[in-house]
Parts: sequence; C-alpha cells; structure tokens
Amino acid sequence: MDQNKTAPKGSIGIRIIFVFFGIASLLGWNALITEIPFFLYFVPGIKPDVSMSFLNYAPNIIFQFALLWKKDLIPLKIQLIIGIVGSIAFLIIIPLFTMLLEIDSFLNRFLTCLFVIMLGFINALCSGGFFSLVTHFPLEMIVSLSTGQGFSGIAMNVIQFIVLASIKGDEKKHIVARAWVFFSVSALILLVCLILLIISFNKEYFRYYLNKSEAKKSNAQNVSFPDNTQNMFHENMKSSTDLNNIQEEQKIQNITISQNTKTTQNNQTDIMDKTTQIVPIEQSDVSIKKIK
Repeated sequence: MDQNKTAPKGSIGIRIIFVFFGIASLLGWNALITEIPFFLYFVPGIKPDVSMSFLNYAPNIIFQFALLWKKDLIPLKIQLIIGIVGSIAFLIIIPLFTMLLEIDSFLNRFLTCLFVIMLGFINALCSGGFFSLVTHFPLEMIVSLSTGQGFSGIAMNVIQFIVLASIKGDEKKHIVARAWVFFSVSALILLVCLILLIISFNKEYFRYYLNKSEAKKSNAQNVSFPDNTQNMFHENMKSSTDLNNIQEEQKIQNITISQNTKTTQNNQTDIMDKTTQIVPIEQSDVSIKKIK
C-alpha cells in the first residue's frame, strides 16, 4: 500500500453502513428474547424465560474465546458472511420447527434448545466479527457501530408495539403472527446487512484501512529496516565481532607474556642460586693462597 496516499474520508453513507452492522451484530439475540412469549406457548417445558439467556450466551462466550485464541482461523469477511447467513437461516428455522412439531414434545424441546445453542455460536461470529472489523477504522465508525447496537434493541421494541396494536385474534393466532413478523423482519434486516457487507469490502474506504492494518501486521511479524539502517546494523555487528576477536587475541597475548615473564623470572632465580654457590669457593681459594 502507498504510505503517502491520503486517507479517504468517511462519508455519511459509510457511517450508515456501520450503523447497520451494529444492528446486525445483536439482531439475532434481540429477536430471540423479544419473542419469549412464543416459546412459552410452544415449549413451556424448557422454561424459556430462564433458559434462553443461558442457552444462547454460554456458547456465544465460549466461541468468542475460541475466536480470540485462533483469531486467524477464519478470514474476517468469511466469518461475517457465515454469521449473517447463519443468523438468517436460524431465525427462519427456529419458529418453523417449533410450530410444526407437537407442542412441548420432547423432540420439540430438544430441537429448540439445539437451534438456540447453534444460534449462540452464530451470534458470536456476527458480534465478534463486526467488532474485529471496526477496529481497523477511525473512532467515528466505532461510534456508528455502537449506535447501531442501540438501534437494534429499539427496533425490536418498535416492531413489538406495532404488532400488538395491529394484530387481533385468539392467543395462538396472535402469538404465531407476532413471531413471524419479528423473525421475518429480523431476517430481512440481516439480508440488507449482508448485501451492504459485500458491497462495502469493494469500497475504496474499506480497502484503504484494511490494507493499512494488514501492512502494519506484516511489518510487526517481519521486522524490516530501511537499507541505510540495515547496513549500519550489519556494520555495527561486524565491528562488535571484530572487537571481540581483538579482545580475545589480547587475552591470549597477555597470557603468553605472563607465562614468558614467569619463565624468565625462574631462570634468573636459578642463575642467582648458582652464582651464590660459586663465589664462596673463589674466596676460599684466595685465602689459601695468602696463607701460603
């Protein structure tokens, strides 16, 4: 990537895209908890008002940690596409199977719990993926994503009020109609987010910041120096090696000199001892001559 290239500005359209991403990151979970009355009617045996949070959030948290541990296992774009497509699929499958099967039967309870757990994993892909994506962009996009998450909860409440005011009839008809409206609208919004996601990855703004982050990551993993700095580094390493060699040679020379000096001192001591032994003999000869 050209380092001198001017960073593109985030337009209003880009911010709206991130608002939709924020909505998508929590929409599956918000649709699920808003429709607790639907599950209380069809599968009361699992106590949905208590169990839904655990069944959805436990796998969500576990998978989020797994994604942190193996963060490069799935490319970010593929992760988001799988998350959105999976959310759309389960938002249709869950109410469909729950209504088709016998009310509160074992199979109904088992499949409902299984689908909610799987939706938890899918929600982890969505929420974790969108948060990973927005970290590559400036602060205003993070604000837009957070705003979208707020809108996600508000949208569900608005739809709930509209449905309650417009749909009349017996309890089952009202619950079924409301559930289909909730899950269908949620799936439709997620479909719009999927289209925006595919379009956005081809936009110059996205390409610039994603390539910039990729370049930083590459530089962090493979540290490279400019030519001058690299040459200086090699010269310093060579100088350091030469200095170490010189110091080793000096040590060897000092040891050799020390050994030579010690040998010389020993030789001188031997000579002095011999001289000391010779001198008294000469003196005694002189004395004998005098006496004679």
